[in-house]
Amino acid sequence: MADDGERDSGVSRNASGPGDRPDRVKSAVEMAREKAQFQETIVMQSAELLKKLKIQSIPKSEFSELSDLISNSFGIKVGENKRTLVTGRVHPMMDKYGFANHRDFLEAIKNDKSGQLLSELANRISTNHTAFYREDGHFKLLANKVLPAIVERKNARGDKDLRVWCAACATGEEAYTILFTLMRHFGYSYSSWRAGVLATDISADALATARRGVYAAQRVEPIPKDVINTFFDRVDRDSYEVKPEYRQEVTFRRLNLIKDSYPFKQKFDIIFCRNVMIYFSRPTRTELIGKLHDWLVPGGYLFIGHSESLVGTWKGYDYIAPAVYCRND
Repeated sequence: MADDGERDSGVSRNASGPGDRPDRVKSAVEMAREKAQFQETIVMQSAELLKKLKIQSIPKSEFSELSDLISNSFGIKVGENKRTLVTGRVHPMMDKYGFANHRDFLEAIKNDKSGQLLSELANRISTNHTAFYREDGHFKLLANKVLPAIVERKNARGDKDLRVWCAACATGEEAYTILFTLMRHFGYSYSSWRAGVLATDISADALATARRGVYAAQRVEPIPKDVINTFFDRVDRDSYEVKPEYRQEVTFRRLNLIKDSYPFKQKFDIIFCRNVMIYFSRPTRTELIGKLHDWLVPGGYLFIGHSESLVGTWKGYDYIAPAVYCRND
């Protein structure tokens, strides 16, 4: 069995004789030198790579202009404390189009008459955090109180048209959760209603995900098993897909809540607009709340995020439950 010195030297175990020792010492020196050179090369390459990957913070003047552009275009307020966050989100876009600096990037967006760059900026800036059955109490209230009240009112008039809008739907989990709640409430009688969900968002990328209806297993598996079994197909070990017959019950459209006029033909019985106003300035929030009021039928219900409130903001709503209001005129 070779001794430790032989194993460490890297010399063949067949080496022997008086010349063996000098050769082994020389080999060790060479190996040490090569190791040092290799480590130096790695350090230099790493430094160069870090230099290339380093993201330069947006200069204050350009960030101020970009912040105003984002606010005016999307209603999203990004203060100085968000400069690092915004830098990280726009840098891949700058890299993609080869902009040399933030000034060139900003001017290109301003002068792009196609609106493509502005649209992509919206995809980068907008926050699309969502989940199935997020703030679950809202869906229990929808099933146990809101839908029975609306159905009773409509049945008295012989009205079978139920209109629901999910504004700022992100990647679709909320819109599908609303649909699941509707269909479980109505059961077999769902087909006798002109129902379904309209879902809108400013992000084209988020809407593309929503239309596909394919979600990672870890996002689906926490929801009730009977919901999964009814509404989803297993794609593979890592993902689920909303069944096609249910996907067709949700209409996804791109809409800027702040800039666009709302192209709807009729008002809605229920509007979900949750966890989006927290990113808006107070004047923008007030304007949006007024628009939503105008598009609710009298007695219609508005669901907002639990970190949002209409108290002291708008008198056209009655409080129903935390973050749930009813148009009162």
